[in-house]
Amino acid sequence: MRTLGLRGRVILGFAAGALLLSMMLTVVTDVVSARYLVDQRERAASRQAVVNGLFVESRLTKDGADPAGALGAVRLGTGADAILLGPSGEASTAIGLSESDLPPDLVTATEAGQPSSQIYRSGGSPLVAVGVPLGDDYAYFEVTELDSLQDTLRTIIWAGMAAALLTSLLGAALGWWAASRVLRPINEVALAAAKLASGDLDARAPTTTDPDLTAISSSFNAMADTLAGRIQRDAQFAADVSHELRSPLTTMAASASVLESRRAELPEVAQEAVDLLVVDVSRFAELLEDLLDLARDHEPFDPTAQPVIDLADIASVAVAGRPDVLVRRGDTRVRADARRIGRVVDNLVQNADRHGGGVENVTVEQVGSDVRLAVSDSGPGVPPEDREAVFDRFSRGTSTPSRAANTGTGLGLALVRDHVLAHGGACWYEDADSGGACFVVEIPGAES
Repeated sequence: MRTLGLRGRVILGFAAGALLLSMMLTVVTDVVSARYLVDQRERAASRQAVVNGLFVESRLTKDGADPAGALGAVRLGTGADAILLGPSGEASTAIGLSESDLPPDLVTATEAGQPSSQIYRSGGSPLVAVGVPLGDDYAYFEVTELDSLQDTLRTIIWAGMAAALLTSLLGAALGWWAASRVLRPINEVALAAAKLASGDLDARAPTTTDPDLTAISSSFNAMADTLAGRIQRDAQFAADVSHELRSPLTTMAASASVLESRRAELPEVAQEAVDLLVVDVSRFAELLEDLLDLARDHEPFDPTAQPVIDLADIASVAVAGRPDVLVRRGDTRVRADARRIGRVVDNLVQNADRHGGGVENVTVEQVGSDVRLAVSDSGPGVPPEDREAVFDRFSRGTSTPSRAANTGTGLGLALVRDHVLAHGGACWYEDADSGGACFVVEIPGAES
């Protein structure tokens, strides 16, 4: 299950908080509005019923106790009906209201001389009934429908829900803005860290006046300064040592060459010693060159300022004498340092020859806006657990005997990765069609 990111959690929190607050306000508003409107409607109905009851009472006195005539003279509002109960139980209705439609408690209280009102439901509709006791034991009842009030309350509820939805969207927008403001400094630190990891030792997090973020940026910059200093010191040390060792190495190589030229004159045991000496001196010289290359990797380098070269031409030099293994497709020109790219191709070809049973084929082709170099061999390949480690320095692939043999410097593929990354490219391992190893390099193509 994918975990929601910090930005998503902040946005969701703001939206949920806004929704919860809006719903609470909507519920409170609905409850207060309903109570207020119902009370107002009940009071208005009670006042109107009292007025109408007094009017009926005056007509009864004036018309000589004609209940129907007195009730018929009453002007009722929309959705209202009335009934007049006489002292002997006779009933007169204005429209069609009957005594059975009235709440029994209301009838009892009114006939006992107590003006009363009650809200109840009849036939699924809300009603308010008002009872007004009159003289000569008459009782006047008026019933008013509250459907219009229900529509008003329903409208208020829907308006509240729409407002809650709008508030939630505004809350989410506010959360996005707040998350962006909060995460911007962190993203800047992450970007600086990515640049630092890619080899830009000058990358630093921007300074800020926010006291809560100053500690993060300051700590990161201090760490970056320490790391850059350590890397530069290590690179300088490697370069210094390599330069210092070149002089004695030159003497050793010359001496080994002399001994090798007189090898036939030496005893058998001495011949074996000379062979070992020549191999180790050659390996030592290769190691020094690789260390010098690693030291140069930390020097400022702009791939866009490099000349345009043809990667396929570089590869053809590396496989000189084996032209049949080279395949060229499309525009294979790149902007690159010829020396570095030459080392990349040489190291991949040497890796295939030393550890993969020989080069199977070298393919240089245009892939979109990039140029791809793929070197495959006829060896056993690289186990999955070693496919990342083989690009580490001094790694020779511990799981494959042929690749773990004590040959080479263990820096070849590490240099390939460093040189390719410096050019803004990428390198990786994949299985060759023949079952062996295939090391792939991609570099941005030259602009046309």
